[in-house]
Amino acid sequence: MAKHGSVESASRPSWKRRVLFGVGLLASVVCLLIILALIAVHTSPVRRLVADRVAALLASQNVDFRADELGYNLLNASVNLHNVRVRPTTWPDGPVFATIGRVRINLSIFQLLRGRVVVQSGTAEDIDVHYVVDEQGRDNLPRPPRSQTDADASRTPSNYLVSTFSIAQARVRYENRQQQIDAQLPLSSIEVSGSDLTNRHEIQFTAAGGEVQVQDRHAGIDRLTGQVDLGEDDVSIDRLEVETIGSAAEVTGTITSFDAPVADLIVKLNVDAMRAAPLALVNEPVGGSITIDGAARGPLSAPVLTARVSVEAFHFRDLRDLQLNAMAAYDLSIRQATVSSLELRAPWGVVTAQGNVAFNGSGQSNVEAD
Repeated sequence: MAKHGSVESASRPSWKRRVLFGVGLLASVVCLLIILALIAVHTSPVRRLVADRVAALLASQNVDFRADELGYNLLNASVNLHNVRVRPTTWPDGPVFATIGRVRINLSIFQLLRGRVVVQSGTAEDIDVHYVVDEQGRDNLPRPPRSQTDADASRTPSNYLVSTFSIAQARVRYENRQQQIDAQLPLSSIEVSGSDLTNRHEIQFTAAGGEVQVQDRHAGIDRLTGQVDLGEDDVSIDRLEVETIGSAAEVTGTITSFDAPVADLIVKLNVDAMRAAPLALVNEPVGGSITIDGAARGPLSAPVLTARVSVEAFHFRDLRDLQLNAMAAYDLSIRQATVSSLELRAPWGVVTAQGNVAFNGSGQSNVEAD
């Protein structure tokens, strides 16, 4: 009996070892399958399949997306793109809207598991954006198809955040063939930083060496700097400064309700009349300095413009040493200008005036002048 008991007790550890060996073997097989799966999804055929699926998804949103290389790493949730080209499917033979030489994005795995896209860091370089409006009024801006649920979708908060993103060597061109306008601006840097608390993005950019052509007139853009705060349905312009042809402009304010934009903007403008005249298609001798403190408020499609205008040492043709101070407003919705006060001083006398001028053909104009 004692010998039988010892044999039974000796068999128990052997059974446990077999169970542990089986569990370890199963775990090893699972780990091996996971490793093989990770290797498989990073192979060239699978990456091409993923790129095709991404292109098909974007094509359903009227976006023609092509890239010479799409790389990713699931372990650190990073994505790499090379030689990206984007254009609308609605104008397949039109100019490419955007080309990007290289993009690298690092995502937050934890936020992805929660169903939110958070770009922890990212860089892009060698970017060309070419926005074209042709003679028939077509443009090459990709636009998703609209549906009955677009209004509801626009009110749904977006579930993304860009923590940090930087862009180097970007070029932006606006070409309007209908109005014969061609503007080009190289951007030296663009920095984007997002706040998880407010879900807003601060964007800073600098540019220099741009050019604007209106018909056969040219003007250079010496410098452009800006800082804006972008929200879900609004943008706050903290600072936007432009220096060109001896003139300078500064814009601050807000634009809200992107579906029907409403502006509340303050504009300060200093103009060298002699250098700005060619761009305004004025061929007559002109000179002097013009200062405008203005505002644009209301619907962006038809705002109310108000301005305090000051002109010093102005001359035009044979008129010399003119000085002007005026307060005026123009309502684009009814096409009516209101001059609260106007004083024009010249060597030959002084003119003061006030009144309303209607440009709509049905309103009444009334001007009083001394």
